[in-house]
Amino acid sequence: MGRAGKYPCAVIQMPPPVDVTEAYFVALVALLDTTEETPTELDNVEARYFTLEKGMSFDDSEQTVLCEWSDSTHSNYGSGPEPTVPAFIQQIMSFIDR
Repeated sequence: MGRAGKYPCAVIQMPPPVDVTEAYFVALVALLDTTEETPTELDNVEARYFTLEKGMSFDDSEQTVLCEWSDSTHSNYGSGPEPTVPAFIQQIMSFIDR
C-alpha cells in the first residue's frame, strides 16, 4: 500500500516474469483525493488498474512495458521503467493526472 501522488495505491509484486506479457507488478489506484474529505459513499469509487509487463525490443533485448486495463481495453503505453516499485509508481503518476 502506498500513494500514487495524492491517490491511494496498492501494488502487488508478481512472481518473476518468464515470458513476454507476464507482469512484474500490478497496481490498483483508487481515484480518491486524500487531500480532501473522504466521501461517505465508497461503493462506486473510480479506480485505474496498471501493469508493468515484460517486453522485448526490436533488438531482442528485454524491456518493460507499462499497460493499463479497463472494462474492455488493454492499453499499451510503451516502454516502461526499471522493474522496481518506486519507478513503477512514478510512471503511473504521469498517466493519472492527464
